[in-house]
Amino acid sequence: MALDNQPFTLVEDTGFNNLMNHLEPRYCMPSRNFFSKTIIPQLYMELNNKISDKLIKTDYISFSSDIWTCPISHESFISLSSHSIDKDFNRFDVVLHASHFPESHTGINISKKLESMWDSWKIQAERQHILVRDSASNMISGNNLAEIPAIHCTIHLLQLVVSDSISENIVIDVLSKCCRLVTHFNHSSLACNNFKQIQLQQNLDPLCLVQDVPTR
Repeated sequence: MALDNQPFTLVEDTGFNNLMNHLEPRYCMPSRNFFSKTIIPQLYMELNNKISDKLIKTDYISFSSDIWTCPISHESFISLSSHSIDKDFNRFDVVLHASHFPESHTGINISKKLESMWDSWKIQAERQHILVRDSASNMISGNNLAEIPAIHCTIHLLQLVVSDSISENIVIDVLSKCCRLVTHFNHSSLACNNFKQIQLQQNLDPLCLVQDVPTR
């Protein structure tokens, strides 16, 4: 469940239970509540302690953070990942938080959230090396109020450059035609199959057309 991100209802699936009965008929499968309330919390605490022990031994830690909103639930979250190297120059990257962020995304609220996440891992200010974040004004304000050095995310800046470049009318026209073309194939299984056959005739691995995502 934890390794493959499987739901707790896995233990109720017919196929999985048939497999377990075949492997060991005497084994009594625990309920999903046993896994959700006992096993997974135990695994979480074990992993949490391992990460905490590793961070305590690290002199300087860099971070990356971002805010995003789920398009389905419309709930907002803020992430915090740590990036460091040990004395043998082995990298250690870990997601420390993906925290619910229902408050207004102001600089002061972002700084409070960052400080709260650092405090939960006992990462003092003197060990906070640098924060990588996007160039949004609220994120800049948040890291300034949290008093941690920061740099812009290069990928985000590149995305801004690309977005500005494709705002030219001639590019917009071309992109619109491409989008309509992809939409046609996405809504026609016959067209998709013909496209696949043409690729096979050209000794190419069959690929599907993918609609672009403007923010990515």
